[in-house]
Amino acid sequence: MRALLLLLAGTLVFRLAFLDHPIQGDDAFYLAVAQNAQVNPAHPHHFVLRAAGLDVDMRGFVHPPGNGWILGAILAAAGDVRERWFHAVYALFSLGAAVFAWMIARRYASSPALAVLLFVATPAFVINGNSLESDLPFLFFWLGSTAIWIEALERRCVWLALGSVPFMAAAALTSYQAMALTAILGAFAWMRPRRWWHLLVFVPPAAFAGWQMFEWATTGVMPMQLAREYLSKYGYQSPDKKLLNALGLTMHLGWMVSPLLLWISFRRWWFIAAGAGAVGAVAIDASPQSADLIRAGKRIAASLHAPWIVLTVEDSDFEGLAEADRERLSAHLALAQRLGAETLVVRGESVPGEVLAVARAREVTRILVGKPGHSRWRDLLRGSLVDALGRGSEGADVLVTSGEAQDEPVRVQPRVARTAHAREWMIGLVAVASCTGVCFLTRGVLTLADQAMLYLLGVLVASSRVSRVPALVVAVVSIAAFDFCFVPPYFTFAVSDRTYIVTFLVMLLVAISVSRRTVLLREQADDARERERRTAALFTLGQELGAVEDARDVAHAVVRQVRTLFGGDAAMFLPDATLEKPRLAPHGGESPAWATEREEAVARWTFEHGRPAGRGTDTLPGSQALHLPLAGSSGVLGTLGVLPPNAERELTPSERQMLETLVTQTAQALERIALREEAARARLAAETE
Repeated sequence: MRALLLLLAGTLVFRLAFLDHPIQGDDAFYLAVAQNAQVNPAHPHHFVLRAAGLDVDMRGFVHPPGNGWILGAILAAAGDVRERWFHAVYALFSLGAAVFAWMIARRYASSPALAVLLFVATPAFVINGNSLESDLPFLFFWLGSTAIWIEALERRCVWLALGSVPFMAAAALTSYQAMALTAILGAFAWMRPRRWWHLLVFVPPAAFAGWQMFEWATTGVMPMQLAREYLSKYGYQSPDKKLLNALGLTMHLGWMVSPLLLWISFRRWWFIAAGAGAVGAVAIDASPQSADLIRAGKRIAASLHAPWIVLTVEDSDFEGLAEADRERLSAHLALAQRLGAETLVVRGESVPGEVLAVARAREVTRILVGKPGHSRWRDLLRGSLVDALGRGSEGADVLVTSGEAQDEPVRVQPRVARTAHAREWMIGLVAVASCTGVCFLTRGVLTLADQAMLYLLGVLVASSRVSRVPALVVAVVSIAAFDFCFVPPYFTFAVSDRTYIVTFLVMLLVAISVSRRTVLLREQADDARERERRTAALFTLGQELGAVEDARDVAHAVVRQVRTLFGGDAAMFLPDATLEKPRLAPHGGESPAWATEREEAVARWTFEHGRPAGRGTDTLPGSQALHLPLAGSSGVLGTLGVLPPNAERELTPSERQMLETLVTQTAQALERIALREEAARARLAAETE
């Protein structure tokens, strides 16, 4: 996505540089058609043009009237021939054509950015894009109809197919070459199961024929007949002209296609998959379909007799997940553990980057991801996980599947967005107000450029203290305040010089980029501090467990660290043989109030079955606490009950993984103490004998 934005920005900057490009060449013919379109919009070509000393009947013009209507609308809006108006609108056609080219390239090219660069950097696109000929609108409609039609075929969506109809019809009314769309789009449809809406590929000839019949019904002459006479009259059909045209088109290929760029754009690297000893990775999220994906990963790993990993990434969007989604994600990880997978939870901003990093570190040869179920537009805006993994997986195969469905239906819970605190909005308001006040006090000393830098500094400072949405709002409001207060005419959003518009756009892009990068760095710093805190806690716990001599001391150390790490409460339930009726008794300090008989019953179930139970699990989920078995090589030695600090908040997957690591250390310490006590009893028995 970033590459596309850079390409669009480069295209826009280049087009803006030619806003004052003078009208020249064949543009005069098209402007004449535009002027007549305002007088006779139904027949914009029905007039005689005096050119090069000849009276030319424009009814035989070699292009349909589509471009004339577009230029006529621009001329009516501008009120006169103003170059900036025409070039600005045609710049939009350039940007739209680049976006549609990107949609096609993302589906068929291994390097979409280079493929689009091949398109926008061709001299033909660059030069013809600054003229008023029909080439650029026709290219926009052509690529739009192709991109949307391919998307409709891939998704089997009739509404998308109907959305391509206006583009097909507009292309047919802009250039005769649009007739080739029927063959091209029909070839795409032919390779897929037949649908009635595949007949829409005949829209271009139907639109063209409709225009011809309208002209014949209203004037008695078809434009194609007049065009044939036009070409014959001026000798365009003579053999020598045909030969020169063929030679010219051959030479123009050098201006349209670079073989080197073509090879770079569409190169593909093929890898040989590893054998049965390969390691597989399954990437999941909180969607209900992830459970099906885990089952598919289990089947593939079993067929290869290979170990496998289930991986999830906690990015910045994780904080906005609803509690139901977090519970579902925890259930997915628990399912993976029951099926024999190793589960990993990593934090990072780039999901594909973290997945690929784990794949390289663990020498994964197969990466399994779910088939995308969201709109293609989301991939255009936020990037595609599948495409990113496919491009970055140097030695691994990327498998895309819909998984193995389970029998029971899955309800999709709505996603609840995380809201910013009032404190963050206040910080943003103070930042903008402070920058505005400083600029007012120094407006006689500082230039507009200096004031713009002050606002960017305010955006930087605010972004280091607030979350993403307030940071974005601060960036936009800062630019608006700068325009309103310091750009003439003052105290209005109007500008006296249109060059300020480019300045505002650049400032806005820089401000948004700075705020986003600052928030990202702050989040990464917070993640690093959290990882350091947890690592230090595990290190401290390891030292304490190595020094203790009794299970009760182990319970005290573990409960203290759990309270420090997770902020809630905890208790360790160990078998107590001193009681008249043997049962699990809570240890680790004073018995907490929540350790009722009901919680002891949940702990007993966990102890007997060796599986997690209680809060956030499928077993006895009504419990207040989450109970985990302290399992060693000789069996289950006890359980650890953890009560989250907030009754409405569940443990995140990364916290759950951290807790499982702590449980493993605790079980090893208890087993070491049990073995030492057993050895002491054996020695005492031997001495007694």
